[in-house]
Amino acid sequence: MPASLAITALVRSAEVLRQPAYLDLAKRTAERLWKDAYNPRIGELRHEVFCGRAQVHGYLDDYALLGIAFLSLADATRETLWRDRAARLAAVLLGRFFREGTLATTIPAADLVILPQDDGDNTMPSGTSATVELLARLQAATGKPDYGEVLRRIVSGVASTVRDHPQVWASTLVALNRYPALESAQALQRTARPSASGQPSVLNTADHVRARGEAHGALDHDDITVTLVVDKDYHVNANPASFDYLIPTRLSIDGLTDTRVTYPAAIVIKPKFAPDGLKVYEGTVTIRAIAPKDTVVGGKPIVGNVRVQACNDEICLPPATLSVTIEIGR
Repeated sequence: MPASLAITALVRSAEVLRQPAYLDLAKRTAERLWKDAYNPRIGELRHEVFCGRAQVHGYLDDYALLGIAFLSLADATRETLWRDRAARLAAVLLGRFFREGTLATTIPAADLVILPQDDGDNTMPSGTSATVELLARLQAATGKPDYGEVLRRIVSGVASTVRDHPQVWASTLVALNRYPALESAQALQRTARPSASGQPSVLNTADHVRARGEAHGALDHDDITVTLVVDKDYHVNANPASFDYLIPTRLSIDGLTDTRVTYPAAIVIKPKFAPDGLKVYEGTVTIRAIAPKDTVVGGKPIVGNVRVQACNDEICLPPATLSVTIEIGR
């Protein structure tokens, strides 16, 4: 679906060229496709829209490329509905095209003895390559290991042909290099711990990052300080994060919108999946927010929320939102 590629290109152009109109156009185009080409009642995406009429059953690449476009919008707008729509498309995609570890490019039909599979990319990413990127980005965005497990099975199925003919699988290789979800999914299984029921329970960010907060009145404003303590050998992503698929550390205060948050300077590390470096925070991390005078001090207790994702040199754990009761003093 070329329109999906156009949406992704518009989102990127809006960021690079600082043209909000491009992002607005991308959103309107995406909404139109969702309205005209996707049928929520039966969970089906159509291949094309002609004169306002959706027609032809969607192919593998239609679902995957539109899901990628929605994730790009989610990254740019911070609107979760786009990520939810991408997840919905991914679920339908896997139900329709994923069979025994491989991806078909079209749905079963009476006249098809064998379902066709991709043989590589061309001027556009193949459906398989686009699906690899979609699942890797969803795993990175949500922390759900199920995406990584399905992705591992898909990549295992095409590994030999990608190794033998890398020149025709460029999009798959780019996606795996940019979104290293496979290592994360496998390492998450290795770090699983037993729960009270005796079943494996995957560690998450809250197991390795703690938060506390306090507020004080200044001469003409109120100061809010939230301190994170990150376990040894772990780090959290800086704000802004180095890549759009990483979750930046972000502080919000319940009920307060007129605040200015200042994040500390990042340090740069170079894990094996990011040789050019990642901007992160380690150890004790102090985040400061300035609020109008008397908006927090002397009032009711306030609650801060820190969205954060802990990683080490091998894995990134599922993200968490840490709730912080901020102590008020003078």
